[in-house]
Amino acid sequence: MFVGFASWLYHPWFVCTEPNADGEVVVVSATDEAKCVDKTCILPSGTHVMITKESAIYYDDAKFMAVEALERMEKNGTLKPSAIASDDLMVRIRRGAVDSFHTPNDVRAAVRRSSWKPRAVDPDES
Repeated sequence: MFVGFASWLYHPWFVCTEPNADGEVVVVSATDEAKCVDKTCILPSGTHVMITKESAIYYDDAKFMAVEALERMEKNGTLKPSAIASDDLMVRIRRGAVDSFHTPNDVRAAVRRSSWKPRAVDPDES
């Protein structure tokens, strides 16, 4: 499991953190932008292979998921791997998780604490 993993029940979901001490990651979903009250992170069509129409991240439903549960879902076909999200997209989604008033406080704190860095960033330089 890795940051940027997407596609659960034909709906784009993104893993936003590395696993915590309990083996959980933060996941957020994208939904139709017109139906989403929160406009913190708008994703134009084509932003990711799973984003086929103007979408928004639905931070209200951001949650912790056990990596073990995600792996089981992948094995039974409920969750299907998709293209890894770009670093730029994950930076936008993670920044939105911190900025959005709709993000649950425990999720916001986990995103802030996460050790994830964009692949383009040398960890020794941060």
